[in-house]
Parts: sequence; structure tokens; C-alpha cells
Amino acid sequence: MAGNDYSNDLPDKAKRSILRNLFTSMIAFGGLVGVIFPVFAKVALDSEKAMSIPFAMMCVGAGLAVGAVNFWIFKVVVKEEIDRIGAGMEKINNAVNDAMQGVPGKVGDFRLNVISDDMIGSLVTSFNGMSQAISGRINHEAQMRGYLVRLADSVDLAKNSKVILQSFIEGSNATCGVLYAAFGRELELMTSIGIDRSKDLPVKIDSRQGAAMAAVESREVHILNTERDGLNWVTQSSPFGKLSPSMVAMVPLAVEGACLGLVILGSSEERLDGDRRRLVEELRVYAAPYLQNALLHKRIEQMAAMDGLTGIMNRRFGMRRLKEEFSKAIRKGDPLSVIMFDIDHFKMVNDTYGHAAGDAVLRSVAATLEENIRAGEVACRYGGEEFLLVSTDCGIEAAVSLAERLRKVIEATKVSWEGETLSVTISVGVAAWPLIKTSFVKELVRAADEA
Repeated sequence: MAGNDYSNDLPDKAKRSILRNLFTSMIAFGGLVGVIFPVFAKVALDSEKAMSIPFAMMCVGAGLAVGAVNFWIFKVVVKEEIDRIGAGMEKINNAVNDAMQGVPGKVGDFRLNVISDDMIGSLVTSFNGMSQAISGRINHEAQMRGYLVRLADSVDLAKNSKVILQSFIEGSNATCGVLYAAFGRELELMTSIGIDRSKDLPVKIDSRQGAAMAAVESREVHILNTERDGLNWVTQSSPFGKLSPSMVAMVPLAVEGACLGLVILGSSEERLDGDRRRLVEELRVYAAPYLQNALLHKRIEQMAAMDGLTGIMNRRFGMRRLKEEFSKAIRKGDPLSVIMFDIDHFKMVNDTYGHAAGDAVLRSVAATLEENIRAGEVACRYGGEEFLLVSTDCGIEAAVSLAERLRKVIEATKVSWEGETLSVTISVGVAAWPLIKTSFVKELVRAADEA
């Protein structure tokens, strides 16, 4: 038998054959009946022949034969069932050893058919219960290992969020779900699966309000009814249209008492209990540190991408984003515009009021820029007093209009510095693809700079 062999660990008294002992006992009992039977025969029949040697030998032989036949019947009838149970236990033992050695694969069903209602039937029933518990645990641990391997594969926030949500949906047998990550008091939508991304799906949730509050504050799973608790924005796509799940599970992901995220699962079933509830509880403990690492990596990445003075993207990461958006525009055939501007007479501000005043001007311009661009547009400090703005799906006319609007807004924004009011103006240049026929980012930036 594969796996560990424990037979050598048994004491000598235990190394014996139960079948051999049973055979010996049945033969001995048959022989004893054969010896005693002539005495009963003499009393019952009152015949001297009952005590004769031939009759006694015949009785002993018959007793031995009956014992042997009884043993054979037992072996045929009972041993077959015992061998069937033994074969099942061998399969379980092999599966346990494979699981301990990390062999991938799902364990099948080891349950045996119960064909009797006696002691053997009870034994088979007990075996089935044991095998089901063992196979369930092995499969559970294999499933968890699979989730953890996928989570450990990357520290990218978007990718990890997708893996975490997919793992929860598979483990809970939910039909749809969303995952929010915590940024301060707000929970920001990271990803969704199976939910209609309509305008009613909130991009951000205040963790101090609504249905999320109880789960976030208690750090415990909360089960809600969609109709009773007013979660009508949760809808699931199906071949029959949009369906509203009967149950919504709020699953907080927390590390050391701090809530890092919230998984919201929708299911057509009204309860989450048994093995699915246990898996969700276990998975949220393991998933939370991976989400924490991804959030930390994201913050470090953002810090590396930010210009320390103005708080907007620095040149290195701004150019990286420009390359990404430019490649996407070329691939899809969508227009893309680059707007460059610098602050007029910036050296005069530094010479007249000092570099601290120049820093205040830079911060004011960057803040105004951030406040007046669309989501998805990329703004960065290109260097010194130069700024660059990448506007996707934007042709030359729209880019010129945007540049003129930014010029006016910045000119209208006054900077207060030590009792002085500083006026800021900018000079702007615009270049757009495919009006500028190039396949190189540097040429597009050069065209905007020259403009």
C-alpha cells in the first residue's frame, strides 16, 4: 500500500491474523461439538452405538466440517465487505499522502454503497462519514492553496483585487460581487464580477454610512436581504435580463483591526452557512494581508510617481503614461493631444519675492490644473516651471479649447504671498495626433513645446 506503513510499529501481540484466529476458533468449536454430541445422543436415543468410536469420529468430523464451512461462508459474505472498506481506506490514505506532498488535484468521492442494515452497514455508514469529512478537508485546503498561489503571484492592486474577488465568488458559490479598497474613510471600487456597471453602482462608499458601516466597524461578515435592506442597486446580468440577488454578504478584509477593504457578494440563495461560510471566513483572513501589500505597493508607486513640490505626477511617470496612452491611441485609431505650458516670467518671481514664493506659484498652478482636467487625463510637472497635459480621445480643436480655458483659469487665480497678490500667466502649446504624423512620443512633445 502506498503511503506510510505502520505495521512495523505494532507490538508483537498485535501481529496476528484475525481470520486465522477465527478459523481456529470455528474448527475448535466444531470439534468440541463433535466430542460432546455422542453423549447427548446416548441420553436422547438410549443407544450404546452413540458411544461407539466410529460414531464419535463421525460426529467430530462433522463438527470440524461445519466449522470449516461456517468459516468459508463468513469469508465469502463478510470479508468481501471488509475488503471493500479496506480498499476505500487505502484510497483515502493515498489521497492524504498526496495532499501532504502538495500533489495538485481535487480529491474525488470515496463513499461506498450501503447494502445492509446490520453491523457491517453501520460500519460502512461510519466510513462514508469519515471519508466525506477527510475528502472535504483535503479539497478545502487544496482550494485555499490555489487561492494563495494566485494571490502571491503579483502585488499589482488591480490584479490582486480581481483574484481576491474571484476567489470569494468561487468559495461562496456567489453569482456576482464587487471589491472596494479602503483609502482613508472612503471605500473605492476596485473591481466587479457579474454585476451591471450601471450609473447606480457607487464608485466610492463612505465607510461611516449605509449598509457597509456595520461590517466595516464590527470587522464581521454581515448577511443582508436585498429587498428588505434596500440594496436595489445590486443587479446581476443573465440571459434573461437583470436579476437582483436574494442575499448580499458584506465581507470586511481587516489586518490588526484596520479595515483594508470590503467584498460584497450577491447570491440567489438566502443563506451563507456550512462549508461556504467557513471558507469565506478563512479566506478573508488570508486575503487581507495580500490586499494590504497591494495597497502599500500602490502607495509607494504613487509616491514615486508624484512630484514632491506640486503633488502632481513627475516627468518620468508622466512620460510613461504618455507612452501608454499614445500606444493605445495608435492601436485604436483615437485622437490624442499633448498640451505643454510654462509660467511666464517665473524667474522674475523668484528674483523679486524669493524661491519660496516661486514654490507657492508652482503649487497653485498645479492645483488649478488638477481641478480643471477630466478623469483619465494625465497632468505632470515636466520640469522647472513647465507642465504637460495628455488629453485622450481629444482632437486638435478640443485641445486648443481646453488649453485656452486652462490659460484663462490660471490667469484668474491669484496667489497670495506675504501680503502680496501675485498674478500668474502661462504660455501654451498644443500638438495632436494624428494631425502630427509621427509614431514617436518625443516628436509629439517637441511639436507641443515648439508651439
